[in-house]
Amino acid sequence: MSQVEPHTIIKEEITKADHASVRDLLSICEQHDGQGIPINLETLNDGPGNGLLYYRDAVLVGVAFIFSMDTIETIGSVHPSYRRQGIGSELLKALKAYSQSQNKQGLTLMCSNALPGGEEFARHFDAEYCFSEYHMELQLPLNGQPTTKDNALSLRQAEPSEASLVTDISAQAFGDDPNDFGPWIQQAILKPGRRFFFVRHHDNIIGVISAVQEDEQSADITTFGILPAYRKRGYGRQVLTHMVEMLLAEGWQKIALDVETENSNALTLYQSCGFQQARVYSYHNIPL
Repeated sequence: MSQVEPHTIIKEEITKADHASVRDLLSICEQHDGQGIPINLETLNDGPGNGLLYYRDAVLVGVAFIFSMDTIETIGSVHPSYRRQGIGSELLKALKAYSQSQNKQGLTLMCSNALPGGEEFARHFDAEYCFSEYHMELQLPLNGQPTTKDNALSLRQAEPSEASLVTDISAQAFGDDPNDFGPWIQQAILKPGRRFFFVRHHDNIIGVISAVQEDEQSADITTFGILPAYRKRGYGRQVLTHMVEMLLAEGWQKIALDVETENSNALTLYQSCGFQQARVYSYHNIPL
């Protein structure tokens, strides 16, 4: 916990006891802005380094969430009545200090394109634009079943003890270094609102897919990848359709996913399964 100026404190962890006040702040911001930020407090990692809370006169007026791998990713908000008072700058300063203390490779700011203040903030600090993502939401009724169906395809939920295997399959499917996101999977698989599934073809694991609870009515599909050797066989659409049907059967009323705007193949797949663009988020690298 650090003191910025008299009557102002930045707390360097979001605990369970903080969730109610954070939700209240996010609700106030959403009512003012007409759009909220995509955060599920229950899926935050536990312990220091999951976020920053900015208090003025003992009132929570700012928050920055931290998603930490080799590069820190952050998104946050400031109470409408306290904006343009340097709170965002102080939070960013604290985020930079934390990134440097943890020897992180970079700091990435996530902004909603519907809220111009975020991108203005990024430009003010000479942030470099990286990429954008569509947040896509399922439109009902469904468009129908895949034209081809392979009965050998199935999903099996991964056990916490299989986190390393989830990491290995994900790394192969996405072409990433397992060290970049392995620690995140080790923690995420323990969260009650997060489930990882192995995509199986006969007895072979050919991919992964995950579902995470966003609120009492909503779930997101994430970490969806098929191994390169099994692509272009229609498996992706069949697996995604199966996951959607499973979530609907469980009672989830809203289902969403994210995709990079430049990933035309995935975008076409998701649209064919009934997902439509709802919002756009851009990512900007902040110089350390």
